[in-house]
Amino acid sequence: MKVIIEVAKNSNLKYEYDKKNKCLVLDRILHNTNFFPYNYGFIPNTLSPDGDPVDIIVLSDYSLTPGITCDVKIVGGINTMDEAGQDDKIISVLSEKIDTHSKDINGIKDVRKSSLDSIRYFLEHYKDNEKDKHIVVKEFYDKDKALDIIHKYSTIKHIPQLHNKILTDDNQGRYSAFRELNYE
Repeated sequence: MKVIIEVAKNSNLKYEYDKKNKCLVLDRILHNTNFFPYNYGFIPNTLSPDGDPVDIIVLSDYSLTPGITCDVKIVGGINTMDEAGQDDKIISVLSEKIDTHSKDINGIKDVRKSSLDSIRYFLEHYKDNEKDKHIVVKEFYDKDKALDIIHKYSTIKHIPQLHNKILTDDNQGRYSAFRELNYE
């Protein structure tokens, strides 16, 4: 699945994509001492209840440049709610073609406990010291539920269930074709 990176791992700069101007805009510098412990972005052609595209966490040993598109493998998600409403975070790793270290990570149970603990801690505290902002962090969930959420919030409504298929780029920026998930 192709995703767009907004924030690099180990950064405290929170960028957001500006649809009108088709570029990243610096939204804020985190109001505390936290740094993103993962790469962060969004899934194109989705719209979650908070009015933004579905958020994506990309686990990797590497910091990815904001603004790039990369291919990821979905492994699960975490249920969160903030001041704007339901705000699930889908959890992924880079595709095996990009990073061979992703080969053995196929589900949320394959992610190190220390990584999951870092995700939870960061999400519980990254809005600290920000006026009128809050977040409630709930449970982690598996790949099937994550794919169901992506399907539920897809803006392309003629799409069949996504359990065995995911959106892919058609090399012209349109996310309307499908390809089979690679479980190898």
